[in-house]
Amino acid sequence: MEEKRVWKFFFAWNDWKEEEWLGRMAAEGWHLLRVSPFLYRFRKGEPADLVFRLDYRSGFQRDREEYLSLFREAGWEHRGEMGGWQYFSTPRGDGKRTPEIYTDNPSRAAKYMRLLFLFFLLLLLQINSFRHFFLSRRTFSNPGDQALFTGMKICVGFFLIVMLYALIRVGLLVVQLRKGGGVPFDRS
Repeated sequence: MEEKRVWKFFFAWNDWKEEEWLGRMAAEGWHLLRVSPFLYRFRKGEPADLVFRLDYRSGFQRDREEYLSLFREAGWEHRGEMGGWQYFSTPRGDGKRTPEIYTDNPSRAAKYMRLLFLFFLLLLLQINSFRHFFLSRRTFSNPGDQALFTGMKICVGFFLIVMLYALIRVGLLVVQLRKGGGVPFDRS
């Protein structure tokens, strides 16, 4: 059977775009086999009208089977996991209403709050790295070592900015959902 790998990047606050893209791939006959950071593996098959939904749930080994069982009973197939993101699919059905995992904004907000907690922890680690690299007064006799240290400072600074941005974007999404906004989640 024919397989292909696709490199693609999605932001955590735009998971709905990833869901739509996976649905389009299934409609073209490319069925998700595995997902890893930025890399999707597909197998060619019959085109299928599938709806994909993502949930963020990590560190839940004790109740994992119960969690997956709830989705199975509701008609969702667990397609994979990557970095805490759980990938589910189900046939679109009669087309009257698109199937959803979360049908209300408080549960959608809770999903992003779990992600927000992870981003907050990562931000704390980045701040500690930032403090270590930017506040240390190191001198190097070898110019190559100085260049490496400068490069590390740039990387740490970049990742600190990325984490701050991600924290703000997901935080704004949580606020939007808590205030009753649902766009782009209203996919009826």
